[in-house]
Amino acid sequence: MTADTTLQIGDSRICFRPTSPEATCRFISPYDSFLGGGTPDVILDVHRGPPPLLSNSFLCFDTGTTWCMVKANGLVAIYGCSYDALQERNNIGLVMAPDFTRGNLYVLRPESRGRPYLENPLGYPLDQILTIQLLAQGRGLLLHACAVLDEGRGYCFAGVSGRGKSTMAGLWDGEATILNDDRIILRPRDNGFWMYGTPWHGTYPATSPEGCPVNELFLLAHGPENTLRRLPPAEAACRLLQTSFPPLWDHEGMAWTLEFLDQLTTSVPVYELTFRPDEAVVPFVRHAARG
Repeated sequence: MTADTTLQIGDSRICFRPTSPEATCRFISPYDSFLGGGTPDVILDVHRGPPPLLSNSFLCFDTGTTWCMVKANGLVAIYGCSYDALQERNNIGLVMAPDFTRGNLYVLRPESRGRPYLENPLGYPLDQILTIQLLAQGRGLLLHACAVLDEGRGYCFAGVSGRGKSTMAGLWDGEATILNDDRIILRPRDNGFWMYGTPWHGTYPATSPEGCPVNELFLLAHGPENTLRRLPPAEAACRLLQTSFPPLWDHEGMAWTLEFLDQLTTSVPVYELTFRPDEAVVPFVRHAARG
């Protein structure tokens, strides 16, 4: 018998069920910190072999390089390559039910051959694509951000690449718990909004599966001094959308995402934070956040 393994990312649980000993899954850093249990939200039957090509399918989305999505006969397939390369590099893919609660994962990556197990079987980009799709089912949003838990308060520092997220994580190192420096998950809760760490970090290597309430959101910008500007909800929502990973291929998921950002930005204060990359920004944020 082969053992099931469950990953818990952003308070969602994905259970991997190997269909053969060769499809046994092993999770190493950074995923090993996200191993958990409990009732799964998604069950994936794992197969050692190439994913099937769905007949009579139509193309929903294609990056042209790293992944594509097709639909056929009530199923959704996500392949880890462009649509044009399916015949040549059809070595990893997901075939899912429309609600994404059940599916099959097929893995035949070259680095997997000869091993008695599949190491981190989803891998990039399917791990994040599946997460984005799950969150779009009314669960939340994947955000390009650094998350910090500081003495019970949660600070989220969002921004596109180069705005200082990893720098911010380094400045808070030793002062607070860094959940992640590059990708976090935002989710609605009965008592507000929470953020969670993910395994997908930037240049700051630490990750944490912890979650905490979002007390303040900051959109990062570089500048000669530390300044704050409170953003009106409409501007805040627009700018957060630019730093998020929305389900562009899912009409209903996009509509829900926009509604989620509207609710988030009217409930949580959002600031533009222009900062100098030195330790002074830590007490500056604390003072501003705590009045």
